[in-house]
Amino acid sequence: LGTAGAAPFAVEWDTSMLPAQQGISVRAEVSFRDDPSLVYVTPAASGLAIPERPRALVKLYNASEFPPLFRSRVGEKKTARIDLDTDPARIEKALLHIVVWDGGCGTTKNCVSLNGEPLPVAGEGGHNLQYSILEIDPKKLRRTGNLVEVLSDTEQHGVEVMLPGPALAVREKLP
Repeated sequence: LGTAGAAPFAVEWDTSMLPAQQGISVRAEVSFRDDPSLVYVTPAASGLAIPERPRALVKLYNASEFPPLFRSRVGEKKTARIDLDTDPARIEKALLHIVVWDGGCGTTKNCVSLNGEPLPVAGEGGHNLQYSILEIDPKKLRRTGNLVEVLSDTEQHGVEVMLPGPALAVREKLP
């Protein structure tokens, strides 16, 4: 929700892409560039809320179809499907949340995509987890059948999408 990199270390939280909700509890995690092993987690602040917005509605859409092993090996494409219940023309902002294990794409270019558009979430082969939040052009979205695909020609660990799977946070303009 925010980062403070210089004194006085104040953060204005950006909740514009979170759904309206009540009963929120939050903690802050404080870490230091000079000593990344030093981390402080604050006690929880409870009873917070994100109010309804007068001219916008934020929703989170999870994959309705998701392969049990969402990974690609030896050129086998795997696909997850995310459907929306709104007209993409009403969307003012969309963010894709996705966590991948990046074992590399092999010789495959653009091994992760959304509706055929490459996503910069994997391919380095660092054998690590990567959590990405990517802004998606609403014009690239469909009401039904938004497809997140992985394709790798590696024989062992390639690209794997981790549970709970990809999700779209969508901010819709209301009349």
